[in-house]
Amino acid sequence: MPPTHVDPWRYDGDPSKYLALLLSLEHAAVEAGLGTLGLNLQLLTPEFGPRVMLSAVLSSVPVEPDQRIEAALCHGPACGRCLQACPGDVIGHWQRDWAACDIYRAPYGFNKLTEFLGRVIEAPEAAEQKAMLRSEDSFNLWQSILRGAGAVTGCRRCQDVCPVGADYDAMLKDVLDDIPEHTAAKQRRLDAMVAEESAGRRPADYDGQARWIGRTGGGAQTRGRDD
Repeated sequence: MPPTHVDPWRYDGDPSKYLALLLSLEHAAVEAGLGTLGLNLQLLTPEFGPRVMLSAVLSSVPVEPDQRIEAALCHGPACGRCLQACPGDVIGHWQRDWAACDIYRAPYGFNKLTEFLGRVIEAPEAAEQKAMLRSEDSFNLWQSILRGAGAVTGCRRCQDVCPVGADYDAMLKDVLDDIPEHTAAKQRRLDAMVAEESAGRRPADYDGQARWIGRTGGGAQTRGRDD
């Protein structure tokens, strides 16, 4: 089962509407003991942080799974590097605007395909239509259908900059620790989240995902930062 598998029967004719996955492999991975969910609800693993790709095999073979990790791997808003780096600013307080995220993580997904074909149909001249069909957009859409390029492998900034995982300090920190997308407005949002958690208040989004996020340390859980 690929990580982007959705139920086609749920499609209601709106290509811009986010379709929930048939099975969330991130949640299944947490149940299998592979990791926990982060501030933006991506899977974090002890070895590689979020820098993993998931697939699943459905089987009726009885097996004993590993134990679910109880303590959160994510440093929460006290770190907030995923929020700082997000180009679409779609990350909230233990939640993510998935529809807005799709614009970046799937730039040549289904919504882009329907929008492009609509423009081709509406073009007034046959020569213009042919030019669009031979364009780079058309080529990239063909690649996305053929190999998934741009449909499931678009923006990965939140995976890039996450400090969780044994691989980060050893292999990535020296080139990815600086976050050019960070702004004062994003920092104010993070500071407000930290203040809420320090006061013992968690949003409803956290409550709904607490089993998979794991036990957090509130505002006291921080990552050492020079800023």
